[in-house]
Amino acid sequence: MTKSIAVLIFLSLIGLNFYIYLNTEKKMEAYAISPPFRMEDFTKSNRKNKFSKIKNLTDQNKNTFWIKEQNSFRSDYDLELELALTHVYSESKFKKKDFHFITFHSCLSKDTSLKSPNQLQVDLFLREAINIDKELRLPNDSKVVSFPVDFKNADFVKIDISKLFTLEDSNRYPENIYIVTLFLKDNSKQEVGANTCLAEIEIE
Repeated sequence: MTKSIAVLIFLSLIGLNFYIYLNTEKKMEAYAISPPFRMEDFTKSNRKNKFSKIKNLTDQNKNTFWIKEQNSFRSDYDLELELALTHVYSESKFKKKDFHFITFHSCLSKDTSLKSPNQLQVDLFLREAINIDKELRLPNDSKVVSFPVDFKNADFVKIDISKLFTLEDSNRYPENIYIVTLFLKDNSKQEVGANTCLAEIEIE
């Protein structure tokens, strides 16, 4: 009886370790595709509308939205969104990515109460990719450019960012490695009963 219990415990430990290994591998693969970037909705619109989620802006599904249901508790921005790392690890070094466009997609909805922004102000930053295991501080942000986005009844607006900043390969993380970060403020003027919304923000 005692031997059976010991064998059972031993097999359970092996099974648990195997499960942890597989689960860790899956998380690492998911991180490589979509790192857990910071996303902050300063309007807290999801508290008023469960369908308004900032993560919907990067889920590659244009049928899900962020909807501005109320004003931000910050005077300067409604949203903070980290979009992408500037480098990818390959061949024993961190190789720079070539970014060409940021595309803002409007709401593809038949709901007449949802409108595309007509006065969206966007600030693009390069955020220092600090090593959080070693540095107990907030990363530094370097502002690159500000630009307005007005859909003018179009489904999307594509902004050329190919010449806005220069990147170099890096031999050690996090030197010269950044996170492309957007801060957005919606100053749109909509008719009574209409809310501004966005479907997707893509960087390529």
